Amino acid sequence: MTKRNLVSLLLLLAVAMLFASTRPWLELQLIPSAAAHGDVTVTGTAGNKALMPVAIALLAIGAVLGIAGRALRVALGALTAVFGGWIAWSAFAGVLGGQDAEIDFAKASIAEATGILSSSPIEVVDLMQVTVWPTVTVVLGLLVLLVGIGVAVFGWKWAQGGKRYEAKGSPREKKAPRPDGSADRIADWDALSEGDDPSDELGPEDFGGGDDSAEAPGRS
Repeated sequence: MTKRNLVSLLLLLAVAMLFASTRPWLELQLIPSAAAHGDVTVTGTAGNKALMPVAIALLAIGAVLGIAGRALRVALGALTAVFGGWIAWSAFAGVLGGQDAEIDFAKASIAEATGILSSSPIEVVDLMQVTVWPTVTVVLGLLVLLVGIGVAVFGWKWAQGGKRYEAKGSPREKKAPRPDGSADRIADWDALSEGDDPSDELGPEDFGGGDDSAEAPGRS
């Protein structure tokens, strides 16, 4: 795959991860005696503080890939794959791994709602429902994993970032002489603006000098 496709896809997945991490992952209803407000919503970032920093790191990787060298691209691809695998695993194990995992994921939010930090918060939970967002996050993590593998495999063949903007030659090399041999004033100005001195290429004849062997006027 091309660099543009993989980088664009990675940036899109990172933005989607940022959005998904702020959505409700768990919806709880506590027993009436546990809290005045019995409904508790647990977002992805509330249950796993590392989700948003990882998504931001993926955005940074996507921005750097466009200008990175070959070895760095491979390293960033491997790191992206690791991040993707961690995202998928943490979303699955944290919420989709059963009731114990769900309670552990929501522990901080339950403690905030009840004001009591309990080792067994399941006692105050009357109803618990998992939303679609953990599953969406698992899919996003797997896609990030595939993109990271693609970057590590194909990134070695991408052209070096910034090569297209490099000059193909010095101003002297790019300046073509006129057929009649006269100086090209526009090219000279261009050379000066690029830091070159066109007078370096001029010979004595360009300054009115002639053959040294010619006899000077007035001599016998």
